[in-house]
Amino acid sequence: MGWTEDFQLISKLLSEVKVEAERLTPLHRRKLKPTAKLILDYYPALKSPFLQDLASISLPLEARESRWSREVAHILTQMQVKIEKRSLVHEQQMDYVMDRRVLTCLGPYSYYSSSTHRTAISKMHQRVLEVEGYTVSAIPYFEWSEINTGYGGIIAVSIEQLFNTNLQGLSSLDTK
Repeated sequence: MGWTEDFQLISKLLSEVKVEAERLTPLHRRKLKPTAKLILDYYPALKSPFLQDLASISLPLEARESRWSREVAHILTQMQVKIEKRSLVHEQQMDYVMDRRVLTCLGPYSYYSSSTHRTAISKMHQRVLEVEGYTVSAIPYFEWSEINTGYGGIIAVSIEQLFNTNLQGLSSLDTK
């Protein structure tokens, strides 16, 4: 499919969704938010009040951290790495921000069942952050569990290596 066909397909889909706008629940709007952000970035000609509204909607949801992502944040804080906890894409998913760099902890729901292949929503989360100008580093839960002893101690690699080396490389894991 070429750019013209993509543009026409997305335009048609948006017009169909817009017709049903009143029926969109907060869950639907939450799921459409990152898609709307990407459409606005890639196809500025499709800019409309409806699409801008979807992209900027703020839902009253509580951001949550998983136990292990809190542990990652705690260890980074102990390393005197200044992080800011913010929900940048999804209201319920916490990202750790360091200047224009984002650390995101990928839990089991970021992967397809019994696989190390990231879900489309997980990849879209990362892509939205990249489009917004952030450098994204991802830590998969299965890699963290391999290097963590369970008591907050690190084996196999030091957290400095993880922070300085793998955080650049981990974001390229299965992003295709």
